[in-house]
Amino acid sequence: MIHIFQFAVGSIIAIAGIIVSIIIFHYERRRFRLTALMEAFRSLNDIRHKEARKIVYGNYPTRIFYEIMGLGRSIPIEKVMEISATIVRTDFNEIATLIRHEIIEESIFIEE
Repeated sequence: MIHIFQFAVGSIIAIAGIIVSIIIFHYERRRFRLTALMEAFRSLNDIRHKEARKIVYGNYPTRIFYEIMGLGRSIPIEKVMEISATIVRTDFNEIATLIRHEIIEESIFIEE
């Protein structure tokens, strides 16, 4: 009788441990995904990345652009376009990878 009671108590403790582990896993995964989303937005909101997008979308580089990017004004516009395009392409690749591996949710990213 005592062995059955010990087995029952042990089983209940094991089941409770499994349930707690599942709950912790769920919340830790959610926290990780939220952190990844915030890091993605932090990168996209970086002033250098914003300036690079402006150039890629057709704006002409200003004096402030060169200062922010740490570039000399003697750099040809083709090189400025290449640098900006590389930054923007890297940002898009990073976001696509995070979405593809379901680290961030596409709908939340697009909505924000």
